[in-house]
Amino acid sequence: MSTILTGTSLTTAFVVTGDTSGELVIKTGTGAGTTAMTIDAAQNVAFTNAPAIPATISINGVLYAWPAADGAANTYLKTNGAGTLTWSQISGGAQDYIVQSYGIV
Repeated sequence: MSTILTGTSLTTAFVVTGDTSGELVIKTGTGAGTTAMTIDAAQNVAFTNAPAIPATISINGVLYAWPAADGAANTYLKTNGAGTLTWSQISGGAQDYIVQSYGIV
């Protein structure tokens, strides 16, 4: 395990720093840099990919293109099988149900 101190510049052109609210900030570039990722005290992670919309994030080697906005109520995140994610409505087709029965003695 390694410890990276605030203000440390990495050879990969990333800078690890903190902000005034105690968030961990990873920046790209040199000097002030551009914020790439922020982790807050509640462990929420925010990726900054502006101006690229939709944002693209690689997870386990798969590059996903995320929608530019949150979906509407009762929508789900759908993939096209090539990494593009979109919000979609649940169709009104047949519903599948799993029913568990319990015997009463």
